[in-house]
Amino acid sequence: MQLLSPRQQQVWDLRSQGKSQSEIASDLGISIPTVKDHVRFAKANLKKFGNLELPEGFAMSKATVHYRNKDGEMVPESVWPRLHPEVSKLSDFVDILCDKASGKGRSLKYPKNKTADDDLLEIAVCDAHLGMYAWAEETNDQNYNLDVCYEKIVTGITEIVSNCKPREIHLVFNGDFLHSDNHHGTTDKSGHILDMDTRFQKVIYKAKDIIVDAVKICTKAAPKVVLHIIGGNHDPHAGPWLSLVLDSYYNQCENVIVDTQKTPHRVVTWGDVLISWAHGHNVTYNKWQGIISTDYKEQWAETSKRYLHLGHIHHRKKIRPIMGEEQIGLVVEYLPALCPLDSFASEHGFIGSLKGVEGFLYSKQGMKIRYPFEF
Repeated sequence: MQLLSPRQQQVWDLRSQGKSQSEIASDLGISIPTVKDHVRFAKANLKKFGNLELPEGFAMSKATVHYRNKDGEMVPESVWPRLHPEVSKLSDFVDILCDKASGKGRSLKYPKNKTADDDLLEIAVCDAHLGMYAWAEETNDQNYNLDVCYEKIVTGITEIVSNCKPREIHLVFNGDFLHSDNHHGTTDKSGHILDMDTRFQKVIYKAKDIIVDAVKICTKAAPKVVLHIIGGNHDPHAGPWLSLVLDSYYNQCENVIVDTQKTPHRVVTWGDVLISWAHGHNVTYNKWQGIISTDYKEQWAETSKRYLHLGHIHHRKKIRPIMGEEQIGLVVEYLPALCPLDSFASEHGFIGSLKGVEGFLYSKQGMKIRYPFEF
């Protein structure tokens, strides 16, 4: 595989066929200056690096090239390729990660002399946006980076579990756990450039530290821990692949279960209680009752206390949907984000919202108490 992006290769192939710059621009639907840039890069790059092979499973999105002008020629002196996994081979890449992580996870054991109540504790971490950078002097809010995010999550979880003795803990990273799940530091669909703290690779290492340490805290506090990682609009790919890798990582830990469902919303039941989660960025609140009651008919029929917890809008909001004059049995609640304002949110006036981690304790008859831990 040669060191050209797919678009650069297209331009170079058409040029090699003798087509003019205007013809290439028309065929590919790009501007003539863009064609010129691609031709210039391909000509210079192939002249010196034409035989350079890329790592298996990776393609080049773009590269930074340093030129030295000698005798009127553009001569490439050095090149820094920016690589990304090829979509067609991403599943193979995740399989390799799963193999490497398999069985390496270790969890703490629940103390034998400790008695658990017949309760379920939900810990919801919404919109952590790990990798986001915020400067308080710019946003008039809080400083934020990888280390601050880690401290907030670990502190919040530690404080919440200290209040109760549940039989199960469901630890939910409810969307936008990562600020971006690509090395460009952009959102997936819109391509918005984000305020990023550091390199993407370092973000992934910190994500691992957060999850592993959070699970250790929870396994010391309850006999069973269930981990849910739900993708959001900022990290639609990270949710599925993180879940698969963590499931492999903890496959020797009987007290840790990783939810690997593919659906964008999740449901668990506890006696007469139904608890559901979704990030909430694609569906308006008034449609959720129909979605949950239809997709989970059996669970809906077996319960009478039903809760849906959403993130995305970065502030707390509770709605009891009404159909006609009858309350239809689902409490829909938007939970606060963990992260503070970034520069975009500050500029657009999205101010004044609470930040924190939420805990909810359920008996098999209904919600007993909530533990809001605010920063």
